[in-house]
Amino acid sequence: MTAPATNIPHTEHARFFRSPALPDTELLTARYVTHSFAPHWHEGYVVGVITAGAEGYRYRGADHVAGAGWLACINPDEIHTGERAVDEGWAYRVFYPSAGALLGIARELRGGAMSGLPRLPHTSVRDVELARALAHAHALLEEGADLLAAQSAAYQALAMLLVRHAGEPASPASRASLVGLRPDMAD
Repeated sequence: MTAPATNIPHTEHARFFRSPALPDTELLTARYVTHSFAPHWHEGYVVGVITAGAEGYRYRGADHVAGAGWLACINPDEIHTGERAVDEGWAYRVFYPSAGALLGIARELRGGAMSGLPRLPHTSVRDVELARALAHAHALLEEGADLLAAQSAAYQALAMLLVRHAGEPASPASRASLVGLRPDMAD
């Protein structure tokens, strides 16, 4: 039995961009129906807001699903995949903040004290208020009309992510051990 159809279109599109309001963050707005991502990694974080449908992905040896209104969070240098979890695919808005960008926000939140990179221990996060804030900030960054408003909204949303969902910082040793798992380092 297939999942019920939704009002999202069945065409695929992706727009990858940057905003001068958030120079250390790449951004993506996309809609995928048949596209899937082979195992890959990013040097920075992945914070995706699922806006329609559902995305399935393999991460840390387990299968995960994030539906509309959920966040999909991936830490730097960690291998993951991506594919549709329902027939109509998924749409999302994704932030790819550099490790330094999120570390900078975390240091500001902690008054400068931070011994390692922030860690997002939960990959599928249900937080309606945060998802709404991130999607709103992402839309402002994409529009590009008011850079100060976009920057402020993005900072507040990413700070909310850290306050609500970040665990203890990753130690330098544990982060370095991940390098051995990177596909570009394989024999």
